[in-house]
Amino acid sequence: VADIDHHTINYLPILTKTLVKDNFEDLIARNFESSSLINNSTSGSSGTPFYFKTDKQSLLMRERVVIKNHRWLGVEPDDKKAWLWGAAMDFKVSPSAAIKNFFSGSLMLSSNQVSEKDYERYAKVLAQFKPSLLISYPSSLMPFADYCERHGRAFPSIKKIITSAETLYDFQREKIEAVFSAPIYNRYGCREVGDIAQELPGQAGMRVNADHVFLELVNDSGKIIDHGKGDLLVTDLDCYGMPLLRYQIGDSAELAVKNSNDYPVLSSLSGRSLDVVRAPNGVILGGTYWTMLMRNKPGIEQFRIIQEDIDKVVISYKKDSDFKPELLSYLTRQLNDKTANTLTVAFKEVADFEVSKNGKFRLIESRI
Repeated sequence: VADIDHHTINYLPILTKTLVKDNFEDLIARNFESSSLINNSTSGSSGTPFYFKTDKQSLLMRERVVIKNHRWLGVEPDDKKAWLWGAAMDFKVSPSAAIKNFFSGSLMLSSNQVSEKDYERYAKVLAQFKPSLLISYPSSLMPFADYCERHGRAFPSIKKIITSAETLYDFQREKIEAVFSAPIYNRYGCREVGDIAQELPGQAGMRVNADHVFLELVNDSGKIIDHGKGDLLVTDLDCYGMPLLRYQIGDSAELAVKNSNDYPVLSSLSGRSLDVVRAPNGVILGGTYWTMLMRNKPGIEQFRIIQEDIDKVVISYKKDSDFKPELLSYLTRQLNDKTANTLTVAFKEVADFEVSKNGKFRLIESRI
C-alpha cells in the first residue's frame, strides 16, 4: 500500500463501467483459472446491473475487512448480528451457508415487500434472538422503527447499528437512534470492492480501509485533487482476478487531510453523483436540501424526487393527517425562489411507495 501514490497511479487511465462492459474479457487476468472466479454484479438500483468477476481469495479478504470494521465498534465475530436486508443475491443462501449463519449467530430478515405482519414477526424474532448488532438500509429501518415506536417494541440487546448501501440522512439517524436506543455507524461500500469506509465512535467522518482499497478524488476533467469534493476513484488492492484499478464508482466525496500514521478519512460522502437535482440556473439540490424543505411544514409522510428533464422535477408524495393543499403551493414557491423560476415542479400523490427488488429506496433519481 505504501508504494502506491498519486504520482505513479495517475499514469493509469480511469476505469469506467462502460470500459469494463466493452472490454470485459480483456480485463480478466490470464493467469487465473475460471474456477477461481465467480460472476458478480451490482443490484441495479441506479439503473441497470453492472457485471464483473471477483476472485474467491479476495472474498476471503473482504470477510476479514468486515471483522476488522466490526471490531472497531467493539463487536466481535461471535457476537450475534441481525440483518434487515434486501439484496436478492444475499438471500440465495445454500443449506451449508444457513448452517454457518446459525452457528455464527447471524439472522437474516428480508426487507423486500414487507408488511405490517412481517414487522410483527420480525419484532418477535429479534426479541428472541437478542442480537447486539443490527445492520440494514436506512430506508428499511425507518418504517420498522415507525412500527416499533407505535407498538412500544424495544430491543435492549442491540448496542450498535450499522447502516449501509444508501445515503443516511440526519432525520433518519435521529429517528432510528431514538427508537432503538443505539448509536448508528454509517458504512460505505459497494458490491464491486466490498467495504470501503465506516464511521467510528468519537471520530468525525468515515475511516477508510486503506489496507483494502486505495482512494482518489478527481475533478470533472479527471485530474487528481488534494482537497475539496470530487468524484471518487477506487482501486481494489485484493482482487487480482479482474482488477478494478482507478474504478470510477459513481460517487462524490471529500477526503480529510491524512495524518502520516493514521488511516485516511472520508470527511463527507455526497452519495451517488446522479442523486441530485440540477436546475437550469446552475443550482444543485441534494438530499439534505430536500429533506429539510419537506420538514419545514407538516403534511407529507414520505416523498420521492424524479428529474426527467433539466427544467422539470416530479415530486411524488404520500400525505399524512396534517396535510393541507396549500402545502404544495408553499413548496413550489420555495423551489421557485431557490432556482430563480427555472425549474417546473409537478406533484403526484401516491398511496404508497414501492421499493426496488433489492429493498432499497432512492430518494432522488436523476434521469438526465
